[in-house]
Amino acid sequence: MKLFDLHCDTLTEAYHRLLSPWHNEALMLSFHRISLEDYVQVMAIWCRNELDDDSAYDEFLAISDYYHTAVATPPQGIVTASGRIRTLLAVEDARLVGHDLDRLDRLVEAGVKILTLTWAGCSSIGGAWDTDEGLSPFGRALVKEAASRGLVLDLSHASDKLFWETLALTDACGGRVIASHSCARALCPHRRNLTDEMFCALAERGGLVGVSFVPQHLTADGNASLADVARHILHFLSLNAPGGENALAVGSDFDGIVHGPQGLSRIEDVPLFARRLVALLGREQAEKILWGNARRFFTPELAD
Repeated sequence: MKLFDLHCDTLTEAYHRLLSPWHNEALMLSFHRISLEDYVQVMAIWCRNELDDDSAYDEFLAISDYYHTAVATPPQGIVTASGRIRTLLAVEDARLVGHDLDRLDRLVEAGVKILTLTWAGCSSIGGAWDTDEGLSPFGRALVKEAASRGLVLDLSHASDKLFWETLALTDACGGRVIASHSCARALCPHRRNLTDEMFCALAERGGLVGVSFVPQHLTADGNASLADVARHILHFLSLNAPGGENALAVGSDFDGIVHGPQGLSRIEDVPLFARRLVALLGREQAEKILWGNARRFFTPELAD
């Protein structure tokens, strides 16, 4: 089995709790607890909402240093059951750039590959999912500059207006866009989820959508199971969007949530989920969602 997970918060959680993503029992994700042939995990540095922009930037610098010293390669003496384990670095909430576009260069130097534009509320970048605001003038400049630096722009957490404005900008400047951890609004009306039109727009542009394991985004009452994750995947596939079968991936949000759906709350539950997808979709399509689509999209980043 191979897995490419587009989003987790384990890096930030491990940093604050003085734990190792390589070997722990307390977090939803620990690399030693799963056996995989090949595994890529996108690890987000989350911009905590209680911090102002500059403090969030300082914390980014500290966590990125931690990532490179303790996470990016296995610590000496750590034994895992997996084959090849690789990680990619992301920033969740671009407001830590403040109003200084030169900070984007520091993000790139630190190895950041993916930039989630918003998280909640309104920021210097623009409006998140819980607002009706679009990109600010600074946010428009940031999108163009981030795209020019090769950063993949992540529209999970974006307001509807910001989503469409960003797509219009990236169409003009050639940026690459994903939604790393979002589900289908047609099945669960949470504003964090994507409309069918949004999914089709990302698919048509060669983007990615990582279906998440967040219970509140899977069902209206938040009581979700492994089957509900599969249900959202099947819905997106049913749209028959051009490129849709190549746009689907997984974005667990492990350690960014209190618990996952029943039967899918920890990394060692993923093989059961994989078997469910194979039974529903066949091996070829299931493997594209679990691995192949994201691996193709991130070929440049993994070649570094």
